[in-house]
Amino acid sequence: MEAADITKPLWQLSMSELASLACEETTSPPVLEELAKSEDSYILLGVASNRCTPARVLAELALKGDYLINLELASNPMTPAETLEDLEMIDDIDILGALACNPKASDELRTKAAKREAWLSEQLM
Repeated sequence: MEAADITKPLWQLSMSELASLACEETTSPPVLEELAKSEDSYILLGVASNRCTPARVLAELALKGDYLINLELASNPMTPAETLEDLEMIDDIDILGALACNPKASDELRTKAAKREAWLSEQLM
């Protein structure tokens, strides 16, 4: 990805620059909130993985129901606890594994996710 030229207004940046900006830890929360309005998957993935994205925006991204976005949210330590609990209801080994490793998830949630991940793995064998 090419680096974003932050001296330009957002509307003048290419999709690649916007996706890069969404991933940058130095991108401000208001800019991330604006980028979250995009329909571009790469931009949304960057916003979902960024630890500077406001909690409310992360919770809203979960409502999109996109698998890759949910996977990023499950591993983002800034994702709100309620959203992590909602993600735990998804029967997916990768999402459950990410939740089990998320240091900001409660011990109970991490244990539950790890057990469900193991159970799903057994079912697939």
